[in-house]
Amino acid sequence: MKLNRRNFLGWLSAATVFPALSVNPARASAASAYPAQPVRMVVPFPPGSATDIVTRGLAKELQAEFKESFVTENRPGAQTTIGTTYVAQSAPDGYTLLVAALSFVSSPSEFKDLAYDPVADFEPIALLGTFPIVLMVKADSPFNTVEELLAHGKERSKPLMGGYGSSSTRVAANRFGQLGGIPVTEVPYKGIPNAVTDLIGGFIDFTFVDIGNALTHAKSGRLKALGVTSLEASPHAPDWPPLANVIPGFEVTAWLTVLAPANTDAAIIEKLHEAINRCLQSPAMGPTLATAAMTPPTVALPDLKPFINDEVQKWAQRFKEAGIEPQ
Repeated sequence: MKLNRRNFLGWLSAATVFPALSVNPARASAASAYPAQPVRMVVPFPPGSATDIVTRGLAKELQAEFKESFVTENRPGAQTTIGTTYVAQSAPDGYTLLVAALSFVSSPSEFKDLAYDPVADFEPIALLGTFPIVLMVKADSPFNTVEELLAHGKERSKPLMGGYGSSSTRVAANRFGQLGGIPVTEVPYKGIPNAVTDLIGGFIDFTFVDIGNALTHAKSGRLKALGVTSLEASPHAPDWPPLANVIPGFEVTAWLTVLAPANTDAAIIEKLHEAINRCLQSPAMGPTLATAAMTPPTVALPDLKPFINDEVQKWAQRFKEAGIEPQ
C-alpha cells in the first residue's frame, strides 16, 4: 500500500488499530529467545530532548515486558547522523535499535556524503507518535503574538536570529522567514535544549521547540510560546494558535519511530512491533506521552516502510523549496 500524508494523518485522527501480522512458525521460533541480552536504544539527540524523554519511558516499559534491560544511549551530533550511522553499521541482531525523528528522513537532503540510506539500510519497527513544534521567544520578550514578531522582523535593519537543533526545526526556522516575508539568520545547535539555553540567554531571537519541552519551559516562566506548527491547535496547548492562521501554508508535523539495521530477523521486528504498540497503549506509558504531548498511532508494520519512503521524498521537496543545498 502506497501511503500519502493525508492517509497517514487520517490514521492518526481515527486512532485506527490494525490487525497483527500472521507469524511463520519458523520465524517465531527464531525470535522466541529474543531478547537474551541487554538491548541498546540509540537516541541521536542530547538528553532532555523529546526523543530522549519518550525513549527512556519506552525502554522502562519494554524492560518490564521482556524482563531484560533496554538501555537508552545518547549519541548526538552532526544533525543526528552520528548516532544514526552507528546503528546502520551495527549488527542486525535486534540488540541495537534507533529511535529517530524527522532528521532521519531529511538527512539525504542535508548531506552529500551520507553514510547510510534511510530506506535501504533500516527496517522500521514502530511509529511512536506525532506532535507539533512550537515557536518560542524569551519570557520577557515584548512580542506576544506571531504578528508582532513578524512586524519587528520587517522593521529592524538586520535579520532575526533563529536557532534550530534538529532538521524539523531547521526547516521551520527557514520557512518562518521565507513564508513570513522576513530575513532570518539560521543558527545551528547540537540539539534543541542547546538552542533553548541560548534563547534564554538572549543570544538568539527565537527558536522552535518540541511541544513537550515547550510546555515545560512555558510553565516555568522561562520562555513564551507564540504558536504551533500544526494546522490545528494541540489539545495539550489549546491556547497556542497555529502559525498557519497568520502564515498560510506553514505546517511541520514531527514524529518519532523505532528502527533496526537492515536484515534484522523479520520475526524479531514483529515481536518488537507488537510489544512497543502494547507499551504505547499501557497506562504506565501515559505520563511519558503526556510529558511529550505526543499522540501514539497504531500503524500496520507493512505500511511503515512506504511511509518512511514518502517522508524522504516530502522532505526533499521542502528542502528544495527552502533553498537548502546538501553540504
